[in-house]
Amino acid sequence: IFQIRTDDELVVASSSGGRTVYANAAKTLRQGMEVALDSEFSEQWRARLAVTWLRAIYDGAFNNGSNNVADGSRMPGIPATSAFGEIVWQPRSDLSAALETQYRSKVYVEDSNTERAAPAYTVFNLRLAAEQKMGPWKLTEMVRLDNLFDRSYVGSVIVGDGNGRFYEPGSGFGWFAGVSARYSFD
Repeated sequence: IFQIRTDDELVVASSSGGRTVYANAAKTLRQGMEVALDSEFSEQWRARLAVTWLRAIYDGAFNNGSNNVADGSRMPGIPATSAFGEIVWQPRSDLSAALETQYRSKVYVEDSNTERAAPAYTVFNLRLAAEQKMGPWKLTEMVRLDNLFDRSYVGSVIVGDGNGRFYEPGSGFGWFAGVSARYSFD
């Protein structure tokens, strides 16, 4: 559980063409909680969950140079909730598979909260890993599939963009494969 109060925090007054102008906000308040759980159901199955709840607001009205911002407006670019979870299956010490999920609640894009917020999203990922030991060598192979269902979502925002281009797309379906080799000098 945490609480952070600030005075004269720098906020985006405007952003256009790659140039950003900043202003001072009167006061800001962040209150939240972080929770993480790690559970082992059996020798082969385990799960993890991490959640952050965050209330990030302007704790006083101000003018950012282009808008009047009301007391209690949500700070842009900061989700109220974000979460990560995974279920891992490890039938042997040298083989594992995991299904992951990531969630982010809606995100406001400018100080007055009048523009359409970037909507909440959930994406799912899959990862597989194997490992072999051969004398002093250890080989590890990994395959990762991100955004399994190729969901379209807003991955990030440009806070206060003067042209109204606040939203940047998140990555679509993607994959990664890799191999690493380690030699142990014992």
